Amino acid sequence: KEFEKKFKQKDDKKRINIFFGGNLGKAQDIENILKVIQNTNKIEKYNWFFFGEGSEKNKIKNFINQHRKKKNIFLFSTLPQSQFKYLVQKYADLVLVSLSNYQTLKWTVPGKIQFYFQCKKPIIGALSGDAKSLIEKSNSGLVAFSGNFTKLSKILVKNAKLIKTKNFQKKGLNGFNYSKNYFD
Repeated sequence: KEFEKKFKQKDDKKRINIFFGGNLGKAQDIENILKVIQNTNKIEKYNWFFFGEGSEKNKIKNFINQHRKKKNIFLFSTLPQSQFKYLVQKYADLVLVSLSNYQTLKWTVPGKIQFYFQCKKPIIGALSGDAKSLIEKSNSGLVAFSGNFTKLSKILVKNAKLIKTKNFQKKGLNGFNYSKNYFD
């Protein structure tokens, strides 16, 4: 409850909340996520919430300090999965998954996609290979190729007015149903 109070102070109902949870490392392509944030900050529609630990956490902290006036990027430590799931289900409009453009990661499907499917939230992703195909096949969100921060930024700018609509939010249910049909 104490954490949720702290979180609510940062939540802005007029903005779209994007959540990223888990490892904050090189493989998650934090560098390009920060470029997406910089590009989309021009339209002032998004709040970015990061939960986790990793080698790139200081990069996020430095970015937040450099963009302090925007007040739309927040960094939290790792939470127990049940608590994170509760926050995602209650406050997230989109969940973010990203992988670097390494050849070996094209065959990787991050476990967080399955977790996000269970949360019934639309996914925004920067992925290649199997993970990108999974989001497209399940119609569970919007995805650009790994490393293509320009395309991901354009997707977010173009869809800013649609994301909170019931029609768009159904993408989260699509992911949940896909998961139920193919992964249970």
